[in-house]
Amino acid sequence: MGLETLFIAGSLISTGLGIYGQRKQASAANKVGNQNAAQVKETARQNQQLAEMEAKNIEVENQQQVLRKNEVGQSNLATMRARMGSSGVSLSTGSNLEIMGISAGRMATEYADMSREASIKAARFRYDGAREVYEAGIQAKNIKTNAKNTAKAAKMGALTTGITGITNTFVDNATNKANGIYK
Repeated sequence: MGLETLFIAGSLISTGLGIYGQRKQASAANKVGNQNAAQVKETARQNQQLAEMEAKNIEVENQQQVLRKNEVGQSNLATMRARMGSSGVSLSTGSNLEIMGISAGRMATEYADMSREASIKAARFRYDGAREVYEAGIQAKNIKTNAKNTAKAAKMGALTTGITGITNTFVDNATNKANGIYK
């Protein structure tokens, strides 16, 4: 009975180790999947913060450019008025006043165009950041789903290993008895 007990014990221990290893694999798959999903979300969150900072930089830079251009434009208009005034041209009526009005209007249009362009760039950065967070959420969900499926497969493998191991133990034991290996 000693050899039979040894074979049965060895087979069952081997089966048990196989089950244990596959259960550990299932646990590890879930853990890695959750970590990867969290990392994807965190990276997207950080990228969104960077996009927001870039959008704010664009807006601040635009404000500064508009201020500088406005100062230069006002200086140019003042120089124009001074030159016209020193040459005796009337600045309160006529075509000269229209010229200054057109110049001021063009400057205002240029400032509006600059601001609109900066707003579009800033909005694009914000949109891209938000889209990345959204897509990361989907990717993280897929990672977790894949990890759960891998874990389920490993658990099914453990169950199969257990059933196969026990069945083989009994079949091998019966075969060994029938062949007279156990005496």
